Amino acid sequence: MVLFPVLHGCGTEGQEENSPAYADFPYVEVPQMITDAASQDRYALENYWNRFLDTSRNIPTDTASVSGISKDEFRKAFFIYASMAGSSSDPAGLMEKTTLKFIEFAHAEKDSLLIPEFAEMLCLVYYDPNSPARNDEILIPSLEAMLGAGAIGRHEAARYERMLRLAKKNRPGTTAADFEYATIGGEISNMHSIKADYIILLFNNPDCEACKTIIGAVSQSPKINGAIESGKVKVMVMYVDEDIRSWSEFAMNVPENWITAYDPTFSLGNGETYDLKAIPTLYLLDKDKTVLLKDADYRILAQALEEMI
Repeated sequence: MVLFPVLHGCGTEGQEENSPAYADFPYVEVPQMITDAASQDRYALENYWNRFLDTSRNIPTDTASVSGISKDEFRKAFFIYASMAGSSSDPAGLMEKTTLKFIEFAHAEKDSLLIPEFAEMLCLVYYDPNSPARNDEILIPSLEAMLGAGAIGRHEAARYERMLRLAKKNRPGTTAADFEYATIGGEISNMHSIKADYIILLFNNPDCEACKTIIGAVSQSPKINGAIESGKVKVMVMYVDEDIRSWSEFAMNVPENWITAYDPTFSLGNGETYDLKAIPTLYLLDKDKTVLLKDADYRILAQALEEMI
């Protein structure tokens, strides 16, 4: 189960002190006749929101709550559900079905505040760079469902349309977008010209401590280093900002058999080619530049790569 830190991205704020008392969130109750753990989990997932989305429930018209539940309680319930859904065989499909249920309920109750709050939680869990569960492939179908149904107001829709457009860039199974790069030796080339069975693509900043940790971890992996030495794996450490002096000093400390480069066009950082919502951002590509892993945790990337090489 994924444990979520306190997240305040995407413009959300915590509940104010001295807020009114609201009803507790109506969590799902698994019937006693269901005794095996797998069936209990499946029932809980499939029916998690039923009591909350019950149109016969007495729902006060209070703009400070989420359909009569405090925002903190609703967010807590969403985090729990997201953790449960993450263990399912089809978290994206499950979340899309949940999104459609919320849209139907909001329409029936003429609740104009529910979907914006639900969308905000989707953003926090699946798009916020600080979320351990961030996952574009879960986010995309739900955003498409909400935008397609016109369930989000015009002002907020523009933000989520941009988020959807960025999330769709360089998806697993697609060809990674090409870009130009320059090395400290003055070589100018493009990423698609790199020849290797696998490419670790690390977008970094010179003062990024997490980037240094990843670089150190790659350097200490005997199996990955052996593949780098043989040419089977290439590592590209890519800088997308404009402080070339700091980058040059940083580049001197990166292993010589890696590609340490910067963006000579200074355009990668605008997010139109790669969705760099945070640094570091890690990709794993194959020899055809097909995206195998996007915005991956290094431990997951390293495990996957070591199994393939």
